[in-house]
Amino acid sequence: MSNPLEEEPPGLDAGQANQAIRVYVRAHGTRPWGAKERAELQKLYEVWRAAVRAGFGSAA
Repeated sequence: MSNPLEEEPPGLDAGQANQAIRVYVRAHGTRPWGAKERAELQKLYEVWRAAVRAGFGSAA
């Protein structure tokens, strides 16, 4: 599964990071989450949290 952030330029705002999380989760579907997929989701959350802390856009 590809990482939506790989297609985005650095410096995402919170809305873009949130959208990347939504796309990743939607693409994952109902399959069980493996360790690699959870780690990738965690990276996406970290990008989102960093954007929120930095004040780049809204929280959701």
